[in-house]
Amino acid sequence: MPTEVTFSGSPGRYTSIAFSGHSAVEDGDRDTGLRLCATMSTLASVVEAHMETLGIGYSLSVDTGETNGKPVRSIRWDIRDADKVDSLSATIRMVVSLLAMQYPDHIKLRDCG
Repeated sequence: MPTEVTFSGSPGRYTSIAFSGHSAVEDGDRDTGLRLCATMSTLASVVEAHMETLGIGYSLSVDTGETNGKPVRSIRWDIRDADKVDSLSATIRMVVSLLAMQYPDHIKLRDCG
């Protein structure tokens, strides 16, 4: 199951980023999957650290996968703070987009309005 990164809102006005699934596939290149999973986890932590550094209120939701079968880590913030988060959101989205193109079996990018 690839890691799916979902951006909610609209470009320049995102209000959440969710990381779900696990990049380490059962069949195929498991080492690459594990490295990409660690990368996605690091990106999620960067978003959280950015929020804390700027003093932006956010909520973190972590579902270990016990209810729907796949782990989900979701970071949400208020639309009023979207302009403060825009440059980071755009950067994270670009990194995920490039990785998804290079590793389509491991990473998927999704925009949700």
